[in-house]
Amino acid sequence: MAKNANNAILEGFYGKVDGGYILRRRGKTNHIYKAPPPSGKKPSKAQLENRLKFKKAVKYAVKVKRTPALRARYANKMEKWQNIYNLAIKDFLKSPGILSFETKNYKGQPGDKIFITPQDDFAVAKLTISIFDPHGNLVEKGKAFSERGVFWEYCTTVHNEHWKGSTISMKVFDLPGNEGLADTIV
Repeated sequence: MAKNANNAILEGFYGKVDGGYILRRRGKTNHIYKAPPPSGKKPSKAQLENRLKFKKAVKYAVKVKRTPALRARYANKMEKWQNIYNLAIKDFLKSPGILSFETKNYKGQPGDKIFITPQDDFAVAKLTISIFDPHGNLVEKGKAFSERGVFWEYCTTVHNEHWKGSTISMKVFDLPGNEGLADTIV
């Protein structure tokens, strides 16, 4: 792999070049790689799905670069070696999850609190809670809130007479719209 910094001829160039080379820019350095030979195999279903997901990730990264508010959010989280485009792709490809939750205070009364700790490699955009009675009927649904972005809280609003055996379903969303799920029975 060859590297080159501050070369006016290569400045601004990237992508595949005739002769089997790939030009990339990392930070302020240009890199030249030998392109891998094409495979003669037909792609599997999983490979096609991954390619589609990556195309969507690239589309999202372009949107982030062109949207000043999103660009600023990603710029604040960049490491020295990262760029906004790569960080947005990484965020798109990794779904958020629920790290922990506490439902012991839920007794089926309005004002009961449920505490959730979601996890994402970049930022949690939204967290919703749905509570179902033991028969699977929706009792209530709403958004959890966070003041500092780490710990989230949901305050119930509906009386649930049959709260024992109810299912609390938590959905966490990141900025690209990926979701993570967790369910528990109280």
